[in-house]
Amino acid sequence: MCKSFLKRLLPIIVCGLSAYGHAVPTKTLVAWVYLDNTTQQGGSALTIQRGEQFDAIVFGEKAAGKWMAGSNYFRRTQDDQQSNAVETAAVDTLIQRNITVPGEMQQLLPGISGDALELEIVFAAQQAQEFGINLLCDTNGDNGFKIACDTVGGNLSIGYVTPSFQVKPAKDLTLRLFIDRSMIEVFVNERHAVVAWHEYPPNNRHISLFAKGGNLLVKKVTAWKLKSIYAGNCVFDSVATSHSCAHSPSISAAWQ
Repeated sequence: MCKSFLKRLLPIIVCGLSAYGHAVPTKTLVAWVYLDNTTQQGGSALTIQRGEQFDAIVFGEKAAGKWMAGSNYFRRTQDDQQSNAVETAAVDTLIQRNITVPGEMQQLLPGISGDALELEIVFAAQQAQEFGINLLCDTNGDNGFKIACDTVGGNLSIGYVTPSFQVKPAKDLTLRLFIDRSMIEVFVNERHAVVAWHEYPPNNRHISLFAKGGNLLVKKVTAWKLKSIYAGNCVFDSVATSHSCAHSPSISAAWQ
């Protein structure tokens, strides 16, 4: 079964269901859960119901080991589940799935913080003109180590480093990041690597996403705690998450 953390869950649901007090046609549901195992079937991490109609974030109901947007009689559920990724997360692995960041905004990754982390981030092919991530930033998502992708020219900037290679905006972008205090290693699409050094204030241990000129869709964020080669412990919330959001090509939790 799934264990929900409602204190973190409820504020996010309210923001997803309304804007400035007005109802919006697209729901955004967010569930923070630990999976006891990945073989269970038909478990709902979160369900919103009115009468006989409901929408839910469901694990393993139509396809074993995969998340999906559940609904009454599957009326708003994706029929073909083949493109949905199989959940492989271990119990102590933190995962956020399908995050949408509105254009001209930045968003902290809740529950992920520290200066001894390994991150894997899968950005979907983007509509935003510029998007990226801030590592070791403050609580506002600013003053961090910025990794930005310019989708117009396909240019990537990694802090103060401008790599010689380019990325293809029409394709997914996968970043594998290793943070060990001020040492940051970045692997792009499992081929290119950049190593950089970043000095930061002790309290700047947060991670944020940003988008400019359009919405940003992140398919998946996976985080692992690392043991630093230096003294000290990383700060990390003890929750594992599955985040389902609107306009997702994989685990869609958007209902009209």
